[in-house]
Amino acid sequence: MKIKDKLYNCSMEKFEDWKSETQIETKRIESHISQILPTRELIDILGVEAYLIGGAVRDIVLEKQKSDSDLDLMTRLSVENVSDRLNEKGFTRITNTKFREKCYSMKEGTGVINLYIDGKEV
Repeated sequence: MKIKDKLYNCSMEKFEDWKSETQIETKRIESHISQILPTRELIDILGVEAYLIGGAVRDIVLEKQKSDSDLDLMTRLSVENVSDRLNEKGFTRITNTKFREKCYSMKEGTGVINLYIDGKEV
């Protein structure tokens, strides 16, 4: 076997090890987040281009036991598009701060939407 072939095989083995470790870590993070948030419902509303951001994500990755850090969702959809999708899924827009199931509020001029789903404020 040529040196070039040995190097390639070694690199592929390291890549496969890294890929396997990464998949395990991704599953751990996804499992933890799905306990915090109704992820399937949020993906159904926002589509696959929704991203979890905030200190809580950092704390989960770093395996901190308990985190009171913020957990936010970010999407490339416009506020109007998110609002339309929420309405299509049976959510009601409210103007007061008293949340109840399947309601959402919008902070005018900020692009921030808060919603209440499966007993959790997002």
